[in-house]
Amino acid sequence: MPRRVLQHVRPPVTKEGADVLYVKGDAAVGDGGSFVLEKGGVADFSTFFNMFSLSKWYRYTDIGNLFLEFSCKGKVNVEIIDFSKNDAKTIVVTKADGETSIAIPVDVKDGMICARFTALEDSELSGIVFTSDSEQRSLKTCVVTCTYNRPEAVSDNVDRLLDFIKKCGGEFEKDLGIFVVNNGDMDVPVRRDGTVRIFDNPNTGGSGGFSRGICEAYAAGYDRVVLMDDDITLDPEAIYRIWSFGSSLTDPYNNIIMGGTMLRADRPLEIHESTAYFDGLLGVSNDGGLVVSTIDGCLSFDTGKHSDYNGWWLCSYPRSVANPSNLPLPLFMTWDDAEYGLRCGPDRTVSLNGVAVWHEPFDLKYSPARSYYLVRNLCVMHSVHGKGIFELTRFFFGWTVPRVFSMRYTDAEVGIRAMRDFLRGPDWLCNADPVELNSSLVDLMPNMIPYTGDIPSEDENISRAVRWLTLNGQLLPSRGPCSIMVDSTSSVGTYRASSVTQIDGRGMCCTVERDVLRSIGILFRTASCCVRSLIVGSGIIRRYRNKFPAHATELSESNNEQTSPRREIFNR
Repeated sequence: MPRRVLQHVRPPVTKEGADVLYVKGDAAVGDGGSFVLEKGGVADFSTFFNMFSLSKWYRYTDIGNLFLEFSCKGKVNVEIIDFSKNDAKTIVVTKADGETSIAIPVDVKDGMICARFTALEDSELSGIVFTSDSEQRSLKTCVVTCTYNRPEAVSDNVDRLLDFIKKCGGEFEKDLGIFVVNNGDMDVPVRRDGTVRIFDNPNTGGSGGFSRGICEAYAAGYDRVVLMDDDITLDPEAIYRIWSFGSSLTDPYNNIIMGGTMLRADRPLEIHESTAYFDGLLGVSNDGGLVVSTIDGCLSFDTGKHSDYNGWWLCSYPRSVANPSNLPLPLFMTWDDAEYGLRCGPDRTVSLNGVAVWHEPFDLKYSPARSYYLVRNLCVMHSVHGKGIFELTRFFFGWTVPRVFSMRYTDAEVGIRAMRDFLRGPDWLCNADPVELNSSLVDLMPNMIPYTGDIPSEDENISRAVRWLTLNGQLLPSRGPCSIMVDSTSSVGTYRASSVTQIDGRGMCCTVERDVLRSIGILFRTASCCVRSLIVGSGIIRRYRNKFPAHATELSESNNEQTSPRREIFNR
């Protein structure tokens, strides 16, 4: 029986600046993705994308006997090295040329392993794969990408994935489908064949677009769905590993969620988030800031961590979880993936090295719309999943007031609007026109220009009582203009400022002048909203908790090509 490929050893051709996440040493990339070495050169694959996680494969799957296979023109010395938290040991040393297959010792089932090649003469390595003698099972897998007017980005990723699928062939090609849910009003110029289908959809945001994709994939009989953002940089091997790993799962792990790691587009060796968990109210990233260009970084990533959810930049769900009876809530964007993860249950997500994408961090770009969805959707999510109205009111107050003090007036005002909309209840949420609502929020975006000054620092010596009594100095004489990063949660640096230049993570900015009357008005509306929340909020929370579970079983009627906008699905 021919062996099945579990994982390819990939060349660094995907993301500029990320070569050391694929290979270290002296190898050059040849035609077709081969590795070219001069005599004495080393190709070291102890890297984030090309190590093999023995710990996870042997824990969750039945891969049988494991092998390293490759083709070599020339002659090389091969070492297979097993890394663990406390040790690194060479488990195989051999010389090789031509077509080679090396058995991994059966007693080695922990840590991460990699291959290291040293050229004994000028050599070229190709077709490096980890294989198994276990039976290949079918796993019909649908990649669903939701896009809104980013035709080039989604087309690049789909074309790259299509080329990779054709190159791999075999059962992988038979099992894979690609569904593009087009929320925008621009055509998506992807290659249309039997693998790719495009569904035009109203702009119901990520939650609505992915809901449409889940329904379509379920109707088409797919076993697993992969939700994927449109504006990522994708190595298609990530999809292969989801399929390969998923088709090898054993009971009781058949229904696990496979999470893709988000690497920072601006710092490509650093993780922004793998999975995440809740600290009681807000999400906390696992592995945030971890640099995975080192062995220690890779081993730290490979360690299991408590998780509640995984972002939808890349995340795979089995059919038993993602289906028309269990769809994302109609939250448009922000916290929709977190709510879905909480509903699916904690610690169900497995992250593999190399199952990753590069994406721009969300906090780089300023957006009043994101502030609205953050407040409203966090309240909705926690209403469904157990928080009380006192905790949500305290969160809203603590979110809004610092923004008034920082003269981030628009953010504070959309936060009030978000809380008021939350208090309208679940029926309003389901029936609100998402296109109209989002357009009204986008219209609030200020004109951003490049910032050329120094990054601001904050003075921590000002009394908290003085800042509160004087509206952070807005009732006192001005000491001149200042600058602040828009993702800062502190208002100290804006004390007594006459104006505030707000800078986002891309270095773009806008300037807001002090407006005491506007500040006082926002604070009064905030207090009024808090009072109303405490009076009626408990009843509102009960309605959210009753509404969504009660409607979950009715969604199975909506899994055809004419799936309605997300709000209509929930109101059937």
